[in-house]
Amino acid sequence: MRASTTLGVAGRIYNIGCGRSASLLELIAALNQILGTELVPMFAPPRAGDVRFSSADISRARAELGYEPRVGFVEGLEQTIAAWEDSNAASQ
Repeated sequence: MRASTTLGVAGRIYNIGCGRSASLLELIAALNQILGTELVPMFAPPRAGDVRFSSADISRARAELGYEPRVGFVEGLEQTIAAWEDSNAASQ
């Protein structure tokens, strides 16, 4: 929303995230905690085109929009799962 009201940023692309990277293992551990599951990852050899590391660089959003994350990684997952559960329940 802030990009739509900030002068001089029309057409710019911004990454938005919680401000830190999370590994796939950290994601699985957080999902297990939130959902009460015991998901176990299965590893296979890398494939051509696999991305080994990825992170949203939010520095442009910080500098140009004054963006600062308000929700951490786990809290964001909790909110996303709750919204999905609400949406799924409403559609049934």
